[in-house]
Amino acid sequence: NILRDVSLCSSKGEIYFWTCDDEIQQEKYYEEISEVDTEEWEQLELEGWGGTSFIPVFEKIKGLQKQEKVIDCLIYLTDGYGDFPDEEPNYPVYFILSEGKKQPHWPDWIHYISLNM
Repeated sequence: NILRDVSLCSSKGEIYFWTCDDEIQQEKYYEEISEVDTEEWEQLELEGWGGTSFIPVFEKIKGLQKQEKVIDCLIYLTDGYGDFPDEEPNYPVYFILSEGKKQPHWPDWIHYISLNM
């Protein structure tokens, strides 16, 4: 549903998708939002399920920024438990939780949305 909503707002802009536990397991890249195939994502089988660390995704984004990619926002679908980077990124970070609330150990720069499903 997030993909559908984003594509309704704009057809321009790059999107990077990663599945991650304690390392990045899968990667997908779309040069334009309009290229996103939501049916493909409905069939996605998640891999991993090891310990959780948010750090690999933030490191991946640092690498993209070194390549002069502009990162407008990070949307993280998560249960909220894991390791965080030590420094605040220069873009907004949103955690989307299937259920739950902000955890006390989260950095102040994490915004969150709880979906009571």
